[in-house]
Amino acid sequence: MSSKEIVNAQGEIIIPDPPIARVLFSTVRFAWFWLIIRLFLGWQWLSSGWGKFGNPAWMLLARSFGWNGHHVTRSAALRETLDKALAKDGPSLVVIPIDYRENALLTKKLGEITAQI
Repeated sequence: MSSKEIVNAQGEIIIPDPPIARVLFSTVRFAWFWLIIRLFLGWQWLSSGWGKFGNPAWMLLARSFGWNGHHVTRSAALRETLDKALAKDGPSLVVIPIDYRENALLTKKLGEITAQI
């Protein structure tokens, strides 16, 4: 048993924290330091995550898993691309970019369609 270990009444050995740990973690003097670190790490996490959300590398994902990757560039090529994907052995990932700005136009058009029941 070293000189820094303390034995309490229950016989448990208690090893005190080093002085630097007490200063950094047990006092509020360095709260501003930890705030800056937390804000920086939070910003890094959000900025890297947002980039992945907005522009995922689907073809790279397919390649990294050994899948067949296919990318549709125009709606007229969708059937051809799906036929190619289904003809390949193994899993295929078909990337179909969607322009969500078209949703409002489609909703308006579908709202004008009525059916008699």
